[in-house]
Amino acid sequence: MSKASNPKFKFCNKCLRSKPTTEFYKRGGSSPGFHYMCKRCMKKYYREKWKNRTKQERATKRKQFRKWYDVLRNKIIKEYGGVCVCCGEEHIEFLSIDHIGGGGTKHRKVLGGGTSFFLWLKENDFPKDNYRLLCMNCNWARGRYGYCPHENEGNNP
Repeated sequence: MSKASNPKFKFCNKCLRSKPTTEFYKRGGSSPGFHYMCKRCMKKYYREKWKNRTKQERATKRKQFRKWYDVLRNKIIKEYGGVCVCCGEEHIEFLSIDHIGGGGTKHRKVLGGGTSFFLWLKENDFPKDNYRLLCMNCNWARGRYGYCPHENEGNNP
């Protein structure tokens, strides 16, 4: 069986090489499968495309991304209750998603970082069993010390 017809290999339309499917980004939505360019060619293509944009075009794209990201983040925070489950903090700027029991860094690395975690939460209907909303202080304290100081408030003499 040739590499081109093997389902574990795919042909890149840019560099014209047959490569393992692990070298291609997965497509989502209505067109599942893999992109037509390998990861290396896609990175090179988008790097060149970004470099050739004017400063105004870059600024516009950044604003569009920030707006999209803020809408996605706000939706996720709303889905998880909009308030820190530990201390009751309501300021959206301070809120974050906590992996209950740890493992957040490892999970984000598997997903690819960036906005991938938020998109994963959305695609999986905002699972509540292993995730909760905490403020940055509570989340950091739990990650660093294994507990949040709010848990001990009121217990001191």
